Amino acid sequence: MAKKKSRKPPVKKKVLVDTDPGIDDALALALLYQSPEAEVAAITSANGNLAAEEGLKNIFRLLGFLGVTEKPLVGVGRDWPVSADDARHIHGVDGLANTYLPVFSRNSAEPAAKLLASIVTATREPVTILAIAPLTNIADMLDRIDVKDANVERIIIMGGAFHVPGNATPVAEFNVYHDPDAARLVMTSGLPVTIVPLDITTSLVFGVRDFDAFSHSKEGAGKLARILLPFYLQAHRRYHKLDGVHLHDVIAAALVVCPEVFTTKRAWCDVETEGEITRGQTVIDDRPFSPKEPNVDVVTGFDAKALKNFILARLSQV
Repeated sequence: MAKKKSRKPPVKKKVLVDTDPGIDDALALALLYQSPEAEVAAITSANGNLAAEEGLKNIFRLLGFLGVTEKPLVGVGRDWPVSADDARHIHGVDGLANTYLPVFSRNSAEPAAKLLASIVTATREPVTILAIAPLTNIADMLDRIDVKDANVERIIIMGGAFHVPGNATPVAEFNVYHDPDAARLVMTSGLPVTIVPLDITTSLVFGVRDFDAFSHSKEGAGKLARILLPFYLQAHRRYHKLDGVHLHDVIAAALVVCPEVFTTKRAWCDVETEGEITRGQTVIDDRPFSPKEPNVDVVTGFDAKALKNFILARLSQV
């Protein structure tokens, strides 16, 4: 009788997460920690949904809540004034649905750009950077290094809006809008970049019935989803007139660990940094006769049923 071949464990991607948690940021981190395909090597906080220092506190809250035993390296972005139009109305005063989770432990945090630069230039294993915040920290990292020395497999950016309205202005997506100069620098850096725009993340809606997947969760990612999503739903109903939620950053995290359900295309993309009413607009050249050389990959679609089932299953599994 032939022996059954044993399944090889999935190859782990070494992931650096730059975030401004944030409800969907928190669930994106939870998804990665529920995924054997990913090894979260570092987490850095950026100004965006809330100030970087407050985001840093939320990182430690989440690591404790999720029971993470192998602590990643942690960094905090440089201190600069957060715009008055942050996203606390969507995510809560504390960024986590006004839950004020306890900070179970707090390790020291390095400057984010310094930490990221040291990792990407010293690692033997290519790293994936998941950028789910304004791109200030990633741009600051690039200012510190020679791109040819960076062992970066890919930078996955949740950001931009090409053929749909923005969520910060009529034409600008939140993450890009809050630091368009950084976004332009990263997108045109020459490093492999994949953009997950609002065109994609707003096309998948998670409704109340989907929340049933977490109804019996008593710990970990499922419990986190159960306590954060009702607040997020109410915010979407009030501000977006939507009876459901968009999990923007979770979809970007899913691209890291489940790329086979997505489709992408090569394209030229740039960011408007100076327009009086178009600041932060991401521009893509879709013309078949375009003379411009493609510089990024753009997610253009996904298997909706497979992606939703994957996200719900991963977040609810024990």
